[in-house]
Amino acid sequence: MDRGLFFVTGTLATIVGITTAALVLPLPHALFRFAGIFVVVLCGFLLSAALVVQRRWPILSSTTASLGQLSFFRNWVDKNWRLIHSVENMLFDFYHQTPRAFWASLALNLACHVMAVGEVCLIVYFLGARIGFLSALAIEALTKLVNAVGTLNPGNIGTYEAGNVLIGKMFGLSTAAGLALGLSRRVRALFWAAIGGVVLFLVTKSSQRRKRQLASGVANDSGGSEPLPESPEEAKAVQGSLLAVILSAVLGSDKHGEVTLPRVGSLPVLLRAILTAQKTGARRIIVVVGSTNGRDTLRELQATGRLPASVEWVEAAAEVSLSHLLAELETTSTQDRLLVIEGNRTYHPKLFRQGDEWTGEERALALVTGDDAVGIYVIPSQLVQNLSDDKVESLADLRAWSFASDLVHLVPAEESLWQRVETSDDWTAILLRTFTATELPFEPNGCSRAFPCRPTAC
Repeated sequence: MDRGLFFVTGTLATIVGITTAALVLPLPHALFRFAGIFVVVLCGFLLSAALVVQRRWPILSSTTASLGQLSFFRNWVDKNWRLIHSVENMLFDFYHQTPRAFWASLALNLACHVMAVGEVCLIVYFLGARIGFLSALAIEALTKLVNAVGTLNPGNIGTYEAGNVLIGKMFGLSTAAGLALGLSRRVRALFWAAIGGVVLFLVTKSSQRRKRQLASGVANDSGGSEPLPESPEEAKAVQGSLLAVILSAVLGSDKHGEVTLPRVGSLPVLLRAILTAQKTGARRIIVVVGSTNGRDTLRELQATGRLPASVEWVEAAAEVSLSHLLAELETTSTQDRLLVIEGNRTYHPKLFRQGDEWTGEERALALVTGDDAVGIYVIPSQLVQNLSDDKVESLADLRAWSFASDLVHLVPAEESLWQRVETSDDWTAILLRTFTATELPFEPNGCSRAFPCRPTAC
């Protein structure tokens, strides 16, 4: 996606630079006309791209699907269409649902091209020549054309340097100065490529180490460990397990910037959902919190001393759609199912086990009590994209989709196995439903009988 924005802003810089070159340089009439046609073509491309994003026209996925009709491309399309469709929708959502972030990214990419023009000015200055900013802009635009042509040459080796010599002569630079300009920029590119390679190596190594830890159960609540899978079948079972996505109870609901997590007894309801998901066997747990209250939520859960170290956190802006969020999480996951949990409810572990045991590959699972959604959904990876297609923007949309879509299998759940907890009255309702009038709701040590503490917590 970032590469796409860089390409678009680079095209814009090329249009401005070529226009500048046509005005600054005494070009022959034929070359001037060619430059004009090229600028018009590039402008048409930019306008078409803007219209596609604005109207959400699925040009990439539709074209790929059309190629799939040809037997030569069928296997490739079957493997890559879903990824292309997902990236395309992510780009559309990026513009429509997070416009501020989109324009900020576009501005940063434009700033990158402006800095490239400044780089040309600086290098030429140290070579002892003098050119203005407009001339440097024209050189940068023509250099981008050389790069485009150089893609036909592996590594663009030689083409880039020769192009810089010819461009330099157009602006009065000597052959040596033009070559030095090209070599200087080549060394800069190699330097940052080397830095990027080192960083990529470190990140990959860290990611692999983390995956091994998660697979072996090193980072769990009790501090124990599980053996690594000894057979391919066991390894496949680990890879194919659940990715639990828990949506924080305060996500998008806190208007005053204050976090007060719903609690049952001494523990926040959100933490109970995390611990239950972990015991059920979810190999990876991601908690989605609001961008305005995420850190406060994390601090409150850490203060309990029972938050598993392996839990991952994702801060989501209020304008980000649920379908976009789940699609982005799914693309970074090796698990084949998403266990989506509403974090403002208490659940009996039996409900989580029902979700873990769901094996439907072509249908999602939703637990319901009558006309109410329990708040536990299991969505196979191949169906995540359907959420975007069906405009599932929020939890309310997800509940409605569960009842309306033929792709969802509804499983009845007893009302006594779950409870929405948002106010103190909800906690009272749990007590009244759980205990008789003669029973004390709490043990002498202060722990709840309905939700007993671990020995260390008591």
